[in-house]
Amino acid sequence: MSGTAHKSHFAAAVRRRSLSVIQFGAWIGAFILAVLLVPWEAIGEKNGAPPLLLKGFAALHEGRFGVGWWIFAAFALTVAMMALYTLLRGLTGLADPRSSSIYRNLGAIGDPETAVRLFEAEAATPVFRQDKPRVVATANWLMVQDFVNMALVPMDDIVWVHGAEDQSGDVVGGIFRVAGVISARQQRLNALLKDMDLVVYRRSTKTSEKLTVNSAINPLLTLFLTSHPQVIVGHSKALEDQWNKSPDDFIANAARPETADAVAPSGNITGIFDVVEQAMDLGGNLAPKSD
Repeated sequence: MSGTAHKSHFAAAVRRRSLSVIQFGAWIGAFILAVLLVPWEAIGEKNGAPPLLLKGFAALHEGRFGVGWWIFAAFALTVAMMALYTLLRGLTGLADPRSSSIYRNLGAIGDPETAVRLFEAEAATPVFRQDKPRVVATANWLMVQDFVNMALVPMDDIVWVHGAEDQSGDVVGGIFRVAGVISARQQRLNALLKDMDLVVYRRSTKTSEKLTVNSAINPLLTLFLTSHPQVIVGHSKALEDQWNKSPDDFIANAARPETADAVAPSGNITGIFDVVEQAMDLGGNLAPKSD
């Protein structure tokens, strides 16, 4: 990248992502350290018990290191290596955005340096921008960065998009509730505040990506509807089955379905859930209906 790369939208997003990766790696490291070093059996008891790490060393020294201990040791080593690998990935991307997987993945569409330069030329005057999660849409590019996830995608590489509710928050909320981190009321409130993903199906990789965009979902779907006629906008079971059967055939035969009933008279989408009710069966749904 150029000498001003540290000021670029792409490099800044990569560094934000790298900091999140480092944070995630630190969480993993803290978890395994707590498992190994906190004397959990001694909590609430007068007679102290050693932490698992010391108990393991004692069992190894005394020849009592059985199958259960070997399984636990393999688990602890795997988690520790995962934490170290994650931290190294984050530090590498923080030091040089060109060493990040996000930059390398641009090789699927051509020269990464050229791709970043073309994006930066348009990013100064985006057609849509949101800060949290970070979304920058230009005439020819879409960049999304949320925590450890990030993608920079050329618009002409997108064959199909639709919205989807992200259910991961329900799982995390349930775990936190069981652990006593949040109350039942907080869990219910979190369940009401659904994250929204933009699901992007790509020509170059023949894969789909879920990009968390939240409140940007309607503006982005509107942008695709009004400015990118080569992109199929909306979800249907028929489209999903076609893609799953053969991405190659889907891309070769891609034709934009009729979406007039999914757009308000003003030309603006009326709201993701209103659109789901209004949309046509033949691919007009902008998001799959939740169960």
